[in-house]
Amino acid sequence: MNTKNRIYLSLGSNLVNKFENLENALNKLQMHFLIDKISSIYETPPWGVEDQPSFYNQCIGAFTDKKPHEVIQITQNIEKDIGKKTLYKWGPRQIDIDLLLYNDLIVDDSHLKVPHPNMHERAFVLIPLSDIACDEIHPILNLSVGKLSEKYNDVSFKIVKS
Repeated sequence: MNTKNRIYLSLGSNLVNKFENLENALNKLQMHFLIDKISSIYETPPWGVEDQPSFYNQCIGAFTDKKPHEVIQITQNIEKDIGKKTLYKWGPRQIDIDLLLYNDLIVDDSHLKVPHPNMHERAFVLIPLSDIACDEIHPILNLSVGKLSEKYNDVSFKIVKS
């Protein structure tokens, strides 16, 4: 397997068995990507729509030979396999897998935006991502993940699993 491309993914779940959903997603992702970094799992409050259960969030780092659009297709298929049904934007879900970074690539088309367009505004992404990718540079903002996460130093998420 050619594994020249570095990717970072964010995983989140707030329905049914949250921990099991993340484990299931991780197992399925390992069939497609060479995962070498896994953050702690954090319990986080919902973002966007607050009237829903808390989330379990984590980030992973991996290598792949897939192109960005292929990565998205794989993650969407995994979400579907696990049972994701989006009821409404930012609503509850069994699993959500977002492509955060793909090397230092910038993609902006109707199907994909990389880096993830909201990652720098979300503590539930930046805190677990800084566990595994503190020195990675956001290719648009030209700031490290560690620097971007500093604004959330006062945020205290419960670690569910290290």
